Amino acid sequence: TPSHGNDSTPLVFASGEEGMPYYKFGVLIARQLSRGLNKGIPTSVISTQGSIESLNLMAQNKTDLAIVQGDIAYYSHHGKNFFPMNRSFKLIYPLFLEHIWIISRASSDIKIFGDLKNKIIAIGGEGSGTRHNALDVLSAAGLEEGIDFVGSSLSLKDSIVGLKNGSIDAMFFTGHSVPERIQKASGEYTFHGIPNRLANKIIKKNPPYKKSVIDLPGGGGDIQTLSVRALLVGGEKLSRN
Repeated sequence: TPSHGNDSTPLVFASGEEGMPYYKFGVLIARQLSRGLNKGIPTSVISTQGSIESLNLMAQNKTDLAIVQGDIAYYSHHGKNFFPMNRSFKLIYPLFLEHIWIISRASSDIKIFGDLKNKIIAIGGEGSGTRHNALDVLSAAGLEEGIDFVGSSLSLKDSIVGLKNGSIDAMFFTGHSVPERIQKASGEYTFHGIPNRLANKIIKKNPPYKKSVIDLPGGGGDIQTLSVRALLVGGEKLSRN
């Protein structure tokens, strides 16, 4: 049961998809919580589709802690960008930068950003921050889902499989680094940057985004993209301790 000020009550930690970076990081934090703070606080980790679902669970008092994207937290807290206002959470600690990765197979005909038109693109699950980021980028580029491209709401795990077997042409992923399965076979993929004019347009409309230059896996140089910061947040009624 989520804690409302009782430091002995077990905690529930919402993270991303099981086996993926958010989830793995959540397990590490939960392990430290369970060991530390005198006798420790038993902390269980539950998987979610991502930031949006995690904050929705917090609003329903179904979780105490979560890792969420800073842009999603900002929009939710202020009720902006069509997000319903959600003030059920508070910032505990800013974590790492997360980058928007746009990935296609090296063997595909997608060579530059504009080649995404008329493609099948994995844009993330309904409850993920990745989906919101993907639609921000594609919309700013004048690409509308269902008209200029086919959007697929696959999980991150299924997106990687779909990209490899050719059932999708490209995928978006917001994270500190690319998933391990792609990193290990980086030569099989092309990583696409976000052009400067497009990046400026997105930032002007959505201030939580920042420009960043990221090193490509396998020593393939670097590209410019947009980034947001991951945050550790807690339920509004979680005790200060």
